[in-house]
Amino acid sequence: IRVGGTSCLATVYFSDSSLHCKIPAGVGKNPTLEVLSSGLSGIGRNLLSYDSPSISAISPSNDATSGGKIISIFGSGFGTSDFTLSNFTVHASINGSAANMSGYHSDSTIMILAPAGVGKSLSPFLTVAEQVGLMTAAFSYDLPVLTHIYPRNSPTKGGITVTVQGLNLGDGRYQLQTARILSGHASGTIVDNYEGIVVGTPSFTELVMVLGVGAGVNKSLEITVAEQSGTSIQPMVFNFDAPNITLVFPNFGGTLGGDTLSVIGNNFGPGLPPSGGPVIISYHDANGFPGECANIS
Repeated sequence: IRVGGTSCLATVYFSDSSLHCKIPAGVGKNPTLEVLSSGLSGIGRNLLSYDSPSISAISPSNDATSGGKIISIFGSGFGTSDFTLSNFTVHASINGSAANMSGYHSDSTIMILAPAGVGKSLSPFLTVAEQVGLMTAAFSYDLPVLTHIYPRNSPTKGGITVTVQGLNLGDGRYQLQTARILSGHASGTIVDNYEGIVVGTPSFTELVMVLGVGAGVNKSLEITVAEQSGTSIQPMVFNFDAPNITLVFPNFGGTLGGDTLSVIGNNFGPGLPPSGGPVIISYHDANGFPGECANIS
């Protein structure tokens, strides 16, 4: 008796209608069964399948977005290395990205090189002779880490190009990033966050973004790559430029107040409260006494 072209390890004859076979090692579904008797052959199809591969654990369960780390996959149904690799194709992938085999293979252990990628809680797949095994949400790529940003200031209207450097900022293929300038914390809550638009395809170590509108000083930076957020490993202060007044019209006002002044300049911020933060116009009179405009529109 042959299973998939390989002779059974042992065959026992019981009767004209019954034989017992100790099946050989193998993989795949629906291998051909063949019975040889006195020079004659009988074929049976779609009668038998080997177990599908099953993944029980992987180690380590993370890598940098650049990939390349050796990952061990543990489970069963992978097939013996001499038979499986000689007769079938074994494919491994993480989140749909193909992983190269690392060389060692047994029925319960296989080693791969992690492909480049981004994201968390991803599912590794193993395909042996067209039968698929997977382990749900078992692998994650490392969080982004920020080391440098330049320039570190911007006009409040935004629109400038900012370069961010660090680690795990992308995989060189997909644009899945968002970038935010964070104003800091007020009463424990992050406030006044201004988003930038990531342009191009970020590499493992660098991305470029076009900054949106914003205002204020001592901001921090947050980068999100495929739902994983990272901030700088050391303080990186980002400032929006200070207001600049170029013209006031009219340039006089009554002593009782109430006159309307037009203040012209730049870097006044993205808007009036509550969307853009407080905008205050203050002045000093001829005697040096301070004051503030009562209403701003």
